[in-house]
Amino acid sequence: MNTITNTLQTLTLDPPSPTDANQVKILAYADDTLVYLRDAEDFTLLQQAITQYMRASNSLLDYHKTTAISLSGRPLGQWHSHLASHNITHWHDRTSPSPLIYLGYPFCSSITQRNVAFQQMHDTVRNTTHIHSQRNVSIRGRVTILNTLIYSKLWHVLRLSVFTKSQLLSLRSLGTSFINNRIFPRLSFDTLTLPRNRGGLGLLDPLRQQQALQWRWVCPLLLLAIESPV
Repeated sequence: MNTITNTLQTLTLDPPSPTDANQVKILAYADDTLVYLRDAEDFTLLQQAITQYMRASNSLLDYHKTTAISLSGRPLGQWHSHLASHNITHWHDRTSPSPLIYLGYPFCSSITQRNVAFQQMHDTVRNTTHIHSQRNVSIRGRVTILNTLIYSKLWHVLRLSVFTKSQLLSLRSLGTSFINNRIFPRLSFDTLTLPRNRGGLGLLDPLRQQQALQWRWVCPLLLLAIESPV
């Protein structure tokens, strides 16, 4: 859906009214729109909003590019059939073979989808480290490449996605192998991750970074719950 906003916004169907129960929450970013629906009535309200928008902007919504996802992961055949009758045929649930990607985040509702998402991320890191390993770069240069170029592809996903410890350790292994390529004796992981002022190289650890990134999101929610009088 074409939108005229470049920032995350919350939209409603009608002018805001604290007593209006018929509201549909729409999250819009650039040309992507994410809509949360509870039932068929919500879908009807959404269609009214879309129709109003298309009239105002002289644009059309391509339903063939729309994907519906079951937040619970259950197949929900009734929803699937209802949406298909409105030309929305792309459906995602726990039976789908791969995760749904939205704004770079993999939506996973099964272990299989999580493993597929991780394997894609693992392959990206492995292929990139292989390319950079052909360059004649100092060991400090390799750490800089790994931290700023290669691992930077992970942080966006690891903020919200949860992977197993063994999977994150395999990413760590890719990084240490890249740093120690053609180096003997090999530097230990503990030495690589020490700060430079303590004799290390300041290599980032994917396992610790995931914990830090997710704590950054969870901490404000916990503090809000503590401060709430409810």
